[in-house]
Amino acid sequence: MSKTSFIRYVWLVSIIRQYGHITLSQIQDEWRRSSLSDNFTDLPRRTFASHKDAVEEMFGIKIKVNGYNQYYIAEEEDTTGLHNVLLDSFAIKNIFSMVPSLEGRILYENVPSGHKYLVSIVESMKMSRKLAIHYHKFGASESNLHYCNPLALKTYRRRWYLIAQDSENTDYIFPLALDRISSLEELDETFFMPKGFDAQTYLRNCVGMFNNNDIKPEKIVFRTTEIAADYVRTLPFHHSQKELRTEDGWVYFELFVKPTYDLKQQFIEQMDGLEVMEPLSLRNSMAEIAESILKRYSKQ
Repeated sequence: MSKTSFIRYVWLVSIIRQYGHITLSQIQDEWRRSSLSDNFTDLPRRTFASHKDAVEEMFGIKIKVNGYNQYYIAEEEDTTGLHNVLLDSFAIKNIFSMVPSLEGRILYENVPSGHKYLVSIVESMKMSRKLAIHYHKFGASESNLHYCNPLALKTYRRRWYLIAQDSENTDYIFPLALDRISSLEELDETFFMPKGFDAQTYLRNCVGMFNNNDIKPEKIVFRTTEIAADYVRTLPFHHSQKELRTEDGWVYFELFVKPTYDLKQQFIEQMDGLEVMEPLSLRNSMAEIAESILKRYSKQ
């Protein structure tokens, strides 16, 4: 498949998403106005049908038509899962080759590493094949070998992570950052997905990637300054976030999550305008971090 064909598929999905519901005539009008159309050439119905089928095969996105001859992406298909993450990533990277004049004017936050093994892991997930991964954890003197089942992929804070299941101890599910993989081998042995496993459900009570079974989710209340509140409203820490009240210049919020390291790291980034109120254990932990930072900066 050529790069041009791929970008045509990306373009088609983007246009339908943009409109919500769109007729073939409107798609053809948009096509003629796009930079992909050579000298305002048409997009024949037959070519459109071929592109529609290719989008489903490649991205798992079904383009459907309603009784008014309007095309749309069904709600259950228009998710933020793996297919769409890959689709968006490829769209941004490849569109510059078609519209080079815009390079330098459209900036995006790139995932700097981890691409080396991404395609291999996706293929292993598709074929349900086990992996042998040499993983070099930060701070470790040498790498460890993991025999694991690739269950899911997720991006978090500019890194790709594999959600893996230990091939022997299948109760053990853990994340591996792709930029810490030193080697990867796809094995001939296959595996079965855990019954009822869903990656979003697995991480639903977590901020970040680490679902520590020893930590239980609990109610967390924090408050922010009114200026910081706008940032927290528009980019919530977690889907459970609720705004409680505004009082004496402070805006109070509530989360129901596990108080993990990743959550603390995100709170630290907002520390100048955020204060954890409860539970007391998390408040004390954040206070200790603040004291450590203060001591470090107080040294001459």
